Amino acid sequence: MSNPEKLHAIEDYSQSKEAESKAMAEEEGMATGRDMSKVSLIISILSVVLVVVLFFGLNQNLDGLGKEVKVLSGLKGEVTTMKTQVGEIEGQVVGLTGSVDTMEQQLAQMPVAMQRAIITDAINDATNKLGYIGSQLDKTQADKLAKAMSLLQQVRTDINK
Repeated sequence: MSNPEKLHAIEDYSQSKEAESKAMAEEEGMATGRDMSKVSLIISILSVVLVVVLFFGLNQNLDGLGKEVKVLSGLKGEVTTMKTQVGEIEGQVVGLTGSVDTMEQQLAQMPVAMQRAIITDAINDATNKLGYIGSQLDKTQADKLAKAMSLLQQVRTDINK
C-alpha cells in the first residue's frame, strides 16, 4: 500500500477536478456561445428585413401622400379661380339689375306714344329673331315658333290701336 504512484494528495485531486470543471465549462460555453451567436445572427437578419419592409412601406405611403397634396394644391388654385369668376358674375348681375331698374324708371317717365313705339320695336326684333330660329329648326318646332310669332303680332296690333 505504500506505492507512491498510487497515492495522490487531496490537493492534487481537487486541482485536477477544478481543471476538469473549467475545461468542461469552457467547452459548454463555446457550444452555447456558438448556438447563441447563430440565434443572434438570425434575429439581426430578421430585424434588417423588417426595417427594410417598413421603410419601403412608409416610403410608398409618403409618395401617395405627396401626390394627393399636389392634387389638392391644384384644386386650391381652381377654387380661387372659381371664386374670382363668381365675384365677376355677381358684379355683372348687380350691373344688369341696375340697368333694368334704370330702364323701368325711364320707361315710366316716357310718354305713352314713345312707350308704344319702343315696345313695338322690341316685338318686331323678337319676331325677326324667332323667324331666323324657325328656319333652323325642323317642321314641328318651326310650327310652334310660328304660333309664338303670331301671338307677338297680335300683341303688336293691340298696342298700336
